[in-house]
Amino acid sequence: MAGTILTLSHVTKRFGGLVAVDGMTFSVQRGSIQGLIGPNGSGKSTTLNLMSGALRLSEGEIILGNQKISGRSAHSIAKLGVARTFQLVRLLPSLTVAENIRVGGLYGHVRHSGKDADRAVDSILERVGLGGKGRMMPGQLTYIDTKRVELGRALIAQPRVLLLDEWLAGLNPTELEDGIELIQSLRDECEAIVIVEHVMEAIRSLCDSCVVMASGAKIAEGSVQDVLSAPQVIEAYLGGDDD
Repeated sequence: MAGTILTLSHVTKRFGGLVAVDGMTFSVQRGSIQGLIGPNGSGKSTTLNLMSGALRLSEGEIILGNQKISGRSAHSIAKLGVARTFQLVRLLPSLTVAENIRVGGLYGHVRHSGKDADRAVDSILERVGLGGKGRMMPGQLTYIDTKRVELGRALIAQPRVLLLDEWLAGLNPTELEDGIELIQSLRDECEAIVIVEHVMEAIRSLCDSCVVMASGAKIAEGSVQDVLSAPQVIEAYLGGDDD
């Protein structure tokens, strides 16, 4: 399973005169969990939006395996094997938990219908810790369970690359521990996972390597320990010394 599954080359996104992502270049290795970190407003979620097709690139390209995916629509990229969760949970409030997850099986990399979909949904409900809650409505769920639903909706399509945008944000210490364990257990179910996260405990526990962004650009890349101790990363998070 060695080799590169996802490559970003000189990826840039402009909104008028604002450069939100500036020449990002990095690769994600098969079998890895890749962290994408940085201060608020550094361009992390925009980069994820470019990977998933929610936004189109201004320049550069993104390659999945040996296929260019930049320039494609979000649903086309999903069918090719990129699934994601969002920073703000996006569920369909009029559908049950099971129906929300089932939707992901209709449009993703591996599609399910009929009794096959029923079996896949039941398996995913158990997999993400929602066993017995399939008939509940999203409004009846705890915060972490809404996140589990969104994760299940991404997983049912059996994605090649899973993108998690601050999936662990807002969890209490017990939920955080459970969430880290759940993500760690998904390592062998995708070719790679990319995590945008502010919870450094999670980055240290989960990630094989990290890319750090500041002001839309990459400022560091490497092992978690090396990256988090780099002076430019410390300065980006804490600010410069005025003395």
